[in-house]
Amino acid sequence: MNKIVILRANPRQEGYTRYLTDKLIAGIAGSGTEYRDINLVGKNINPCIGCYHCWTNDEGICVHNDEMTEITEHLAWCDVVLFATPLYHFSISSLMKVVLERTLPITRQGIERGPSGNFRNLLRDNKWKGKSIAVLCAAALRGEHLFDGVEKTLELVAEGIHFRNAGLLRRPETYLLQFALAKPKTMKIIETGLERAGYELANDGCFSQKTINDVSTTLAVDTNYFQMYSNIYWEHVGRDTTRAASVESIRDLVLHDVRILMNEFARSFDPVAGARLRTVMVFDFPDKSYTFRIAVKDAQYAFTAEDDLNADMRVTADSIIWAKAFTRELSMRDALMSGKIRVEGDKSLFMKLERYFPPPNN
Repeated sequence: MNKIVILRANPRQEGYTRYLTDKLIAGIAGSGTEYRDINLVGKNINPCIGCYHCWTNDEGICVHNDEMTEITEHLAWCDVVLFATPLYHFSISSLMKVVLERTLPITRQGIERGPSGNFRNLLRDNKWKGKSIAVLCAAALRGEHLFDGVEKTLELVAEGIHFRNAGLLRRPETYLLQFALAKPKTMKIIETGLERAGYELANDGCFSQKTINDVSTTLAVDTNYFQMYSNIYWEHVGRDTTRAASVESIRDLVLHDVRILMNEFARSFDPVAGARLRTVMVFDFPDKSYTFRIAVKDAQYAFTAEDDLNADMRVTADSIIWAKAFTRELSMRDALMSGKIRVEGDKSLFMKLERYFPPPNN
């Protein structure tokens, strides 16, 4: 079993990096190995000033007498160090960067070539041999090269301080994790992958490729949906900046946004159940001035944000009522009976909606 040190380098304490790290630590704890969970926020760690004092004395002592001494002791104790960081400007957070800079005393003067052929400084002491470094990085954006900076940093730093590269866990689209209701199977893959990552660090000292792939599984069906959901998300954040610090409050606002819910509803169309269905439905939310049209024909659907006066069925409700009915917080039948949801036209179609548009299970 590998002893593990987790260094939390996420300045925002209630964000998604913490959520992801907690899931990973559950896997570490489940392995039965020893681990230390350390939050870098509030630690008195001065930046390296490049004075080389640690190279010009026999003990490798830094000129700064601060809490990096304690961090260095943790690094000496462990077999694997895991940094948990948000993606800031396509790189690691400053909390992580300052700690990495202060690992200079692990090395000493003198140059050699590392395994990749790059030059690096000599290792100060054999006690640092055989250790590994891993990174868990959480990003709001999505893109093929999003984590290139972090990946290259990990690669160079690991070799530079004579540590093995245990791997980078990439988690894009982090704010979409709040859509667990719409993506239960995908969320299960991601969360299981995170716990497995902790177990692998404890037992193997590195992440498997399957685990890396599972943790980075995308949530938005494509880039267009990702862009739309992103803009809706930041619209809610921008209305009250005090909410930006609370994952729960933002999740509640976005989860009940009918623009997202109606998109997910339309995408859940079952072409087998609706093979013979030919209809036009309109969903009207007057409190938000939103209107959506779903047309079904030949086992295919078309979803647009427009009205249709010739619709076969029109559903009218306040957006929050429909949202709560959609998320099972409110009985659809009770809302209909009480008049909170009004249906005009083909009422029998309304009663069969769940057959044609089943709850998501992807």
